[in-house]
Amino acid sequence: MVRLNEAGKRDEAHDLLDAHLPLLRYDHQPGVGLAVRKYVLQKRGVISTAAMRKPAPAFSSETRGEVDYLMARLAKHDLRAKV
Repeated sequence: MVRLNEAGKRDEAHDLLDAHLPLLRYDHQPGVGLAVRKYVLQKRGVISTAAMRKPAPAFSSETRGEVDYLMARLAKHDLRAKV
């Protein structure tokens, strides 16, 4: 975004930010946020497991599907997000 903005491509920089926002909002939700962050890091190969210690909230298959969907949408705009 910084490079795009410095190159005078303000609209492209905002488009990239707009693509990231849904996943960022999900990531910052109280309770499930850490589980989302760990899941994304595992999907990207940064950590080996997304397991959470108790009393962490459950990371449902519905939540996992939503995060996968958001990551796929993001990858359409930012190839670095493709996993």
